[in-house]
Parts: sequence; C-alpha cells; structure tokens
Amino acid sequence: MAVSNDRDILCPEFPLTVAGDQLDSAMFGKLRVLIGWFLILLTLTTCSDLGDEPVLEQIMSVDVETLDFGPVLIGAVQSRSLVISNLGEGNLDLSLQLDEGVVFTLTGVDSLRLEPDSSGLVEVNFQPASETTYSDTLFIFLAGSDNRPVGILLEGAGTPVPVPALSSLPVSLDFGSLAVGADSTRELVLSSIGTAPINLTQINLPTEAFTTTVMSLPLELAPDSSLTLPVTFSPESARDYFVSLEILSNAPDSPLDIDLFGNGYTILSWSSDVQPILNPSCGACHGNSGGLSIQSYTELMAGGDNGAAVLPGNGAGSLLVRRMRGDGGSLMPWGGPALADSTIQLIESWIDQGALDN
Repeated sequence: MAVSNDRDILCPEFPLTVAGDQLDSAMFGKLRVLIGWFLILLTLTTCSDLGDEPVLEQIMSVDVETLDFGPVLIGAVQSRSLVISNLGEGNLDLSLQLDEGVVFTLTGVDSLRLEPDSSGLVEVNFQPASETTYSDTLFIFLAGSDNRPVGILLEGAGTPVPVPALSSLPVSLDFGSLAVGADSTRELVLSSIGTAPINLTQINLPTEAFTTTVMSLPLELAPDSSLTLPVTFSPESARDYFVSLEILSNAPDSPLDIDLFGNGYTILSWSSDVQPILNPSCGACHGNSGGLSIQSYTELMAGGDNGAAVLPGNGAGSLLVRRMRGDGGSLMPWGGPALADSTIQLIESWIDQGALDN
C-alpha cells in the first residue's frame, strides 16, 4: 500500500497512514474497532436526550361519577365517600373544591397526595336545610396538569322530620237519653295521621258512667293505621252527663280530648208514679165522666171524646200534658190549682219513655 505523508485519518474504510509509516494489519484492525465505538458514542451523546429526566405518566381514577345522598331529614347529617386511585407512575397532588359548599361539605380535607398504586378516601357530608332537592359539584384538580378538573355530581333531598299526629272520628259522642241501670256502647276510630308512629300511653275518663276497653297500653299505631275504641255509657243517676275522654300520646298536641254527652233517667211506672198523681188530681171529673176515664191504664190509653190523651214517646204533644199546662183548652185540673211543673214533667217523662204499663 502506498504511503502519503500529507493525509490524516479520514474514515475506517480507507488506508491509514501515520507519519509515513505503515501500521501492520493487526494494529490496523484494532484501531478501526476503536474508531467505530468512538463514532457510535459520539452519535448517542449528541443526538439523543438521555440526559433529560424521564416524564412519568399520571393517571387518576375516581370510583363514582355521582354521589346520591337520597332523602335526608331536615337538619340531619348524612355522609357519603368516594375513592380516588393513582394508577400512574408518578405521585398525584390533588386539591378538592366544592362549587357552592353550603349544604354539601368536605370532612376536614381539601387536598390529597397519592403515591403510585395507592388510593385515598374523600368524605362528603350533606345537611339539608329545607324540604327541597339539592345539587352541587365536587371538583378534583390535579397539580401540574393543564387538563380540566374532574367533576363529581352531588345530589340529595331534604325531607321533613317525622311527626306523630292523632285524630278521632267522630270528634264527640252523644249517647242521648238512657235509663239508669241500662247501658249503650258506641265507637270511636282513632287514626294515626302523622308521618311517625303514635304511641298511646294513657286514656282517662273522669266518671264511671263512661267506660272504655282497649288493649294494654302503651300501644303503637303506625302511620295511616287506625284503632276502634268502644265507649260505653251507663248512667248512675237521672241527670245530664258531659265529660271529656282524654287520650295521652307522643303527639305534639297531646292530649286529645273527645267530648262525651248523655242523659240518665229513671224509668217511671204507671202504677207507682203516674196513677197516684192522676187519681186524686183528676179523678173527680174523669172517673166515669168528663169524656175521658183515668181509672185504669187501659181506659186512659183508649182516649176520650177529644181523641187520644196520650201519645207514647211524645209527652209534650200529648193532650193530657197540654191540658195540664193550659195549652189547647181549659187548664186541668178543672177549677185548679195547676199541678206543679215537676209533677207535669214527671208525667211527660213517663209518656216520653213510652207510657209503659208497669
């Protein structure tokens, strides 16, 4: 191979000359290898970015898109949680922010740092202030990211606090007139008309003339349920009765008062109460004359020249009573004096009771 003194090292493919002396073939081969590695290294260091810090992928995952709290009592607090996971290679620095943050609030945390393959729990509270529906948005921001924040929809509704309420149908009971010693039973329907159960704790009656029977107390009535309460009137004497049945419960307006009315009367007798009045007072004219005989029950009920003297069940309309009061003709007894009002009332009551032959 010719040697040239004026050539430098140009490329491994060409003959190499150094200071006019030709290198032997073994040395030449080694030198070519060294030069090749040098060129490879030079290419890597000048054309690659191995000197830059690697970029680690950030991947965030949230387990829900919506937190639905459902119906919650007004003033009560309901909590729900969501889980944020780091599925990437680098750390996640997160900040949390509610759009409104009035009825929805975060529990003590507004930022979160997650390492790779880890998760964090975020707790949201809902406390409704009125009977309406609510919504808000929880935004999750990723530090160092130009992406829009992740938004989690928050929903819930406020519902009224359950309130027990009790009603009665009818609102009062009138038993009318009843003979002393007899009894009459009527029914009350007690209904739970509130949104919470009614607890019946006590039933009070101020007199033994009225009684009631009910299962053992306390007794619970669920909303929209009813209970039939029998009430019995047994007058103890001939007089008017007016009392209030008092029902105690957990209702805010307890007790519930139900008015009870009744009249007790004594059963009058023809032979013991009426005939002893008629005979001495009217017998002089109405023995076997006067157009009407009062000597016996049968004769009195048969009437006389002016028609029926007694209308059973209608004392005030009976001719016998009307004449004793001077209504519808001459005042009886004829020639007076008039009978006492209490006496006339006794005869009228006997007729009202049916004018019994007893």
